[in-house]
Amino acid sequence: MKKIAVLTALLFAALQIGYAQKVGLVLSGGGAKGAAHIGVIKALEENGIPIDYITGTSAGAIVGSLYAMGYTPEEMVELMLSEEFSYWQTGTVENEYKYYFKRPDPTPEFGHFSIDMTDSLQVKASFLPQSLINPIQMNQAFMALFSQATAKAGWNFDNLFVPFRCVASDIYSKKAIIFKNGDLGDAVRASMTFPFFFQPIWKDSVPIFDGGIYDNFPVGPMKEAFHPDFIFGSTVAGGNNKPSSNPYNQLETMIMQKTEYDVPEDEGMMIKFSFPTVSLLDFQKARDLMNIGYKRTMAMIDSIKARVPRRVELSEVNKRRAAYKQGLPPLIFQNIYVTGVNESQKKYIESQLHRDINHEFSMEEFKRAYFKMLTYSKIKEILPHAVYNRKEKKFDLYLDVKMKEEITVGFGGNISSYQANQLFLGLGYQYLRRYAADVNANFQVGNSFSGVMLNGRIYLQTRIPTYLNWQGVFSDKKYSESQSLFYEDVLPAFIHQKELYTKVKLGFPFLNRAKAEIGFAYGRLNDYYFQTSNMTFPNATTDHSWYDLFAGSLSIERNSLDYKQYPISGRKQFLVAQYVTGTEKYMPSPITDMGSFDRKVHSWLQMKGEWEQYKT
Repeated sequence: MKKIAVLTALLFAALQIGYAQKVGLVLSGGGAKGAAHIGVIKALEENGIPIDYITGTSAGAIVGSLYAMGYTPEEMVELMLSEEFSYWQTGTVENEYKYYFKRPDPTPEFGHFSIDMTDSLQVKASFLPQSLINPIQMNQAFMALFSQATAKAGWNFDNLFVPFRCVASDIYSKKAIIFKNGDLGDAVRASMTFPFFFQPIWKDSVPIFDGGIYDNFPVGPMKEAFHPDFIFGSTVAGGNNKPSSNPYNQLETMIMQKTEYDVPEDEGMMIKFSFPTVSLLDFQKARDLMNIGYKRTMAMIDSIKARVPRRVELSEVNKRRAAYKQGLPPLIFQNIYVTGVNESQKKYIESQLHRDINHEFSMEEFKRAYFKMLTYSKIKEILPHAVYNRKEKKFDLYLDVKMKEEITVGFGGNISSYQANQLFLGLGYQYLRRYAADVNANFQVGNSFSGVMLNGRIYLQTRIPTYLNWQGVFSDKKYSESQSLFYEDVLPAFIHQKELYTKVKLGFPFLNRAKAEIGFAYGRLNDYYFQTSNMTFPNATTDHSWYDLFAGSLSIERNSLDYKQYPISGRKQFLVAQYVTGTEKYMPSPITDMGSFDRKVHSWLQMKGEWEQYKT
């Protein structure tokens, strides 16, 4: 009987120990400092400490979600240090996806703003972007990163490799929002949307921002969702209340409300990091931060092991991780659903996605079409979502498209101590129905040069991307010794040119990052000039020559310079060949001792090349 009692006691103790080993990991927000969480995870894994549940806010949501969908610590830090990740966090488009073919012709503008025409009763001028970081990269990247895990989990975060929760903030209701299901990419994106830096995700007509505003250390959501018996917390925020001259730190202090960074001793343990010199976007320091997190966790690993007797070997974790990844459905798209646009715009967008023989397309194909559609386009933003179609075992692509209903106003020119002062005004409007078109009007005013250019470009729906461009230009140039800008010259210009021409160009891509144009033009050039200084200027008349010219041209150009003026990196290559033919007529002034002639024919072949390259 005594033996039975002992065995029963031991069995009960074993059950208690087994039950008590459910471990929850809580990760705080903190921007790039969150890379230290990766080191914490690495130390726990290597020492057999189980991670059964994970919750995170902001940067903690990024690290937590990656781990929850099967990333190893090394894969996480490699992702943070990758060029691709730097593109996401800066909104920069990779060179291979920059669609130079659609790049507009350069102008002397040094700034621009938009006038919103969506409401006929109210014209709104927009000078500032909605966020400091362009969302163009993050929109497509988060779909590519999280869609497969979302599909495998069936939109339920409990079904991920590790059950997961993340926190975001509803600033209108002034409360935290706990994401436990839905699109994993949207949940993480909402949790990390630091105000003014990133554009928010909208839920139920409300913009959702960084979870750190109301709960930067989600211990409460961990208890509520999973009821773990041991909680290990890692925080890279808080504990640094000293005033800072860093504007990022000042903004964080203004926005974030007070959070208790604490795990009660009877419920678990935690580790606190302080990185006062690491700013919000210092992700290039990810490996150093991970190493610090690893070493600090290893320093207290014996205490953790004493509290968590249960062990899960790393080999077993890696085996389950590999099996989980093996079960992720391939990211192949078939059906497309477009919202936010009319029927003709929808057909245009669908036509940009080229399918294979099976009527399918890959993420890479979508990515190229995505950047192509957004480059210098009427399309303002595309919010893509991949929804797994279990019947067809492919993903359906949902595109929520936002259009620009606005006129772009550019302003600029040239400021000089001489007579080359110029004022520039540019007006632009973009059209999109079954085809895309751009219309621009540019005006320049100055003492030595004034002109107007009307420009229209239509993008043709051809197998090889092609545009048809028309230009009409009138300009007036004066060459004189006067330096005035705001009043008339005392002396007339010694040479006066008036130019009128129209040009039609057919453009198409050339070698991926360049473009080629075939052009035909007609123009008239009028020259008015003096051939003697022996005259009375108030009554002076000029000689007059005029030229009627026809031209055909072929040009190839590429330009990756970072600035129009004084670039420090990039390359510009330009080559043009043109044949010009036309006639000249001459009419002398009454005081010129030359007779007029009826016509002279001029023809010539001209070639010009340019190569600029800058290296930093």
